[in-house]
Amino acid sequence: MSRSASLGVLLDHAQDKIALLDDDGRFTYVNDAARRILGYEPDDLVGTNTFDYLHPDDVDAVRERFTETINREGYTAGSVKYRFRAADDSWVWLESQMSNVTDDRLDGYVVSSRDVTDRERTKQECRTLSTRLRELSATTSDVLWLFSGDWSELLFVNPAYESVFG
Repeated sequence: MSRSASLGVLLDHAQDKIALLDDDGRFTYVNDAARRILGYEPDDLVGTNTFDYLHPDDVDAVRERFTETINREGYTAGSVKYRFRAADDSWVWLESQMSNVTDDRLDGYVVSSRDVTDRERTKQECRTLSTRLRELSATTSDVLWLFSGDWSELLFVNPAYESVFG
């Protein structure tokens, strides 16, 4: 097996989606993780533009980050989080690492993307829970307390404290 074939096999076993993008954001290579993470055959993505798959609310920020990264003088790297339309039309949260490093043997810029959908859903659920707890604590006549884990510091008490304890 040639070295380049070995690298292709290695990339296809990576957990993250690894892609090469040209200056305009078109896929020139995508590893097999695209199938596992997004439901697309890698070859079906090649030649298409990554920005066409992004959530409309995320396109401008991702395009700006990509353009800024590849056009910067000297080495630079960065990351960006965004929603990518999967083959089943659902949205998958990806966090992508990219740099402006190029190599004549590569046909574009390497972008490595990790599925962070579960983490983003958990954050949203925590924000929702936090909002509900704030609403509850502001409207209940019961006193609600929150102490540090070792009980040494009172972190929160709701407004009902005044009416109950003066």
